[in-house]
Amino acid sequence: MIVNNEIPQYPKQVHIEITTKCQLNCFFCPIRDVRKNRGTPLTDDEIVSLIHQAADLQVDYIDFVNYGETLLHPKWFEFVMLANVLMGVGKVGMVTNCTVMTEKLIGQLIASNFCLLMFSVDGFSREGYESVRVGSSRDEVYKNVERYLDFLVKRKIPGHTPLVAMTVCEKNEQDVPAFWDYWGKRRVTLKVYNCTGRGGEKPFTKPNANPCAVILDGLWVLNDGRVTVCCEDWKGRYVVGNVRKDSLRDIWNNDAFWAFRKAHLERRKQDIPLCNDCHTSVDISAHNVYYEKEG
Repeated sequence: MIVNNEIPQYPKQVHIEITTKCQLNCFFCPIRDVRKNRGTPLTDDEIVSLIHQAADLQVDYIDFVNYGETLLHPKWFEFVMLANVLMGVGKVGMVTNCTVMTEKLIGQLIASNFCLLMFSVDGFSREGYESVRVGSSRDEVYKNVERYLDFLVKRKIPGHTPLVAMTVCEKNEQDVPAFWDYWGKRRVTLKVYNCTGRGGEKPFTKPNANPCAVILDGLWVLNDGRVTVCCEDWKGRYVVGNVRKDSLRDIWNNDAFWAFRKAHLERRKQDIPLCNDCHTSVDISAHNVYYEKEG
């Protein structure tokens, strides 16, 4: 995160959307519209180039997550291991919907040495979970997470504690106590986040006028090469560059990006339509958190 609203000379975080494929149609995710919005996907070589650029910039964190299920990209593991080699272990993150959890996949997740491994498990009851994670099976996902945890215990593998996260919305809020009780007894870090309204649902977040750290220290590369300033900008309303034309370094320092950051630092973010329409603001580390517990 940024300190005292000082803008770093390079992005602290780089997020690369390597796929928009997903098995699900979640209540609070606009994935169908996302796919309509994207152009020609990044090639493997283009993604590899971005990893090299991120390493050259010495970014603190990289992931291959935005919209879509990252593990559906056939080269995700190669990208992660390349980032580990170039940037050092402990700088790569992963978020997955846990619809698949084979022994091979568990081995890859452990070998990846993620600094953040988030399992999105959005509910406890079958009704609550499946009304949100449309197309998924609550029981199968719970078994998959337990399978991962059992693997760690049986193999006596230290560390690799996952973050089990629930995004709470009007369809599953009643599940929070049971979710908390169930996963709170297991070897996990536990968080419950508020939904932000990005999928058209009623937001549980509360916006404010403070500068948003998300856009002050990171950038998002969409699956078609466009670069935007925030994960909430799934439509690409505020594109500040394109990696097929410019480097990450040049995009980070261009006039469009600086104008955006300047507006935030001057408390004028409401002048930006994207931010004025946003239902959240990442001004503190616990933004959007409903409950949390360290593992």
